[in-house]
Amino acid sequence: MGALGRVLLLLPCNRGARIGNYFVGVYWRVAVRWLEKLGIRSHVVLGAVDCIPHKYGLGDCVVLEWEMSRVRGYDVYPSYDPMIVDGLSRCVEAGLRRCLSLFDRIYVVLNVRLYQEAVKLALGRINDERILFFRPERNMPGYMNRKIIEVVRRIARDIEL
Repeated sequence: MGALGRVLLLLPCNRGARIGNYFVGVYWRVAVRWLEKLGIRSHVVLGAVDCIPHKYGLGDCVVLEWEMSRVRGYDVYPSYDPMIVDGLSRCVEAGLRRCLSLFDRIYVVLNVRLYQEAVKLALGRINDERILFFRPERNMPGYMNRKIIEVVRRIARDIEL
């Protein structure tokens, strides 16, 4: 591996939270398929931005792939509510700060408006160039799949530097 050591790829949570397995979600499957195709899966940890921990007091709002049991049994759709953006952004901020000590680079790819706004606020407070934030051109599944593939390809290039 090149310039980057441990890498985190954050995606939106999905209904897999209920069973403690985000890997059942389409975006997670797309990411894993491309990470494996490019031979970099062993260098990249997946995680989710999730509102469940904020709503139920279950720690910060970044759930790493080995932490999914934290949200098992819960299923909350992240509906946009401007009244919770600030609180959620602080929960996301706590998770991102925790992950900065674990990873050399964090790539965030989100198509959920609530999460996009919360991450944007959190990043404004953190101000760390090791966190890269990406949004699809439109918040629709096809655009999101393409953005995930684009970011995974970028990760592969960044790892090889």
